[in-house]
Amino acid sequence: MQENIIFYLYGDSLKVEKLVQINNSLSDFSLTATEQIKKLQPRETIDFAITLEAIYREYPTPEGRWHALFAHGEGN
Repeated sequence: MQENIIFYLYGDSLKVEKLVQINNSLSDFSLTATEQIKKLQPRETIDFAITLEAIYREYPTPEGRWHALFAHGEGN
């Protein structure tokens, strides 16, 4: 929900050495995903496991799953 994400980078002395602030480009996606998830019916644990197995079989790597989601404009 926040507009920016702040990273605090600590040095060997455990003091903040640098502060990095970036725009939170995931906030819109997060809101949209949350709205869509709320519309879904709960799934039985076994159904979820079967679906997850099928996804992993089709897209065995995280990169493959990411590409499958975002290559078609979904999730953006």
